[in-house]
Amino acid sequence: LSQTFEVGQGYVALSRIKSIKGLRLMGMNDVALKVDNSVLQIDKNMRTLSGLNVRKWESFSEENQTQMFSQFIIKAGGTNSEEAIKKNKKRIEIEERDKREFFATQNKTTNSKKVKGKVKMAGSSYSVEKGGTLKTTRKFIEQKKTLAEIAEERKISERTIQDHLTQIMEKWPETNIEYLRPKKRVVKLVTDAVKVIKNKNNKKDFLDSGGMKLRAIFDFLNEKISYEDIKLALLFIIKK
Repeated sequence: LSQTFEVGQGYVALSRIKSIKGLRLMGMNDVALKVDNSVLQIDKNMRTLSGLNVRKWESFSEENQTQMFSQFIIKAGGTNSEEAIKKNKKRIEIEERDKREFFATQNKTTNSKKVKGKVKMAGSSYSVEKGGTLKTTRKFIEQKKTLAEIAEERKISERTIQDHLTQIMEKWPETNIEYLRPKKRVVKLVTDAVKVIKNKNNKKDFLDSGGMKLRAIFDFLNEKISYEDIKLALLFIIKK
């Protein structure tokens, strides 16, 4: 760390270490573990604001707190339905188990240098060729099944299927998803929001890669259009 020349570099270097076994610090200088003053000030401000928010929150009744919790979950695209939560948990458990088993199988295949035709994913009603999970979802789309139906068929979350859809349109832009088009009002609202946000060109509304943040659109539309509908609408705007 004696070669560091900017504050925080030492911390960044140490944060990459996966194990301290055999670790030796061969050098150190004055800036290696020094924290930027502006960061310290931001941290101080955040602690102050956090304290104010805690006191404000404690001033609400338990009934109001519960109501605000519920409203926040809905606005964030979640659900308060016990039945839906239980169902989603089960789907996530199956999805994670399938991922682990699938990649474990793929690793064995790679290590032995034997590529077999298909890999059966546990707990699912389908087979997936190596790298073919998008193709499987695409087949269901060609059958004009809804995202919810595909998620149910594949035993994975609807959000994952929506991510598949985005990747499918990037890889196979000719795929017909017209039947999934959101209502005209939704597409228009998202289209107008994208235009305004682009024109404003506020750095905080864009990713480092240059893409527009979904949050920027969600906030611009006063949280009235769900993230899922925004994602779908964007696919049709891009296709134009």
